[in-house]
Amino acid sequence: MSALSVKFNDNDVQISKFARAIALPIRVFILRMIIENGNAISKKTFYTDTYNSRTIDKHILELKSLGIIKTNTAQSVVTYYVDQKLFDQMSVKFNLFLDCTNRKSNNS
Repeated sequence: MSALSVKFNDNDVQISKFARAIALPIRVFILRMIIENGNAISKKTFYTDTYNSRTIDKHILELKSLGIIKTNTAQSVVTYYVDQKLFDQMSVKFNLFLDCTNRKSNNS
């Protein structure tokens, strides 16, 4: 039996980070809320919802660390927005990956 040589390319890493970012319903909720509010939502708005502030903060921090969410602070008001360019690029890569795997499984 031969050993599997594992080499992750940059695209593999980017797709996995994007998948991790949207893997939890709370993160999908956060992204959806921002997008549905014109791609700008204040931090205060999240605290009036059903999730507690620590939960929201934890997941926003993770989305920020991955570069998907950016912040803007004006007059002590923190506003979150989705980096649309990055989100679109990652969506395309993710869809290409899924299309590729679907084609291969259909040919089997």
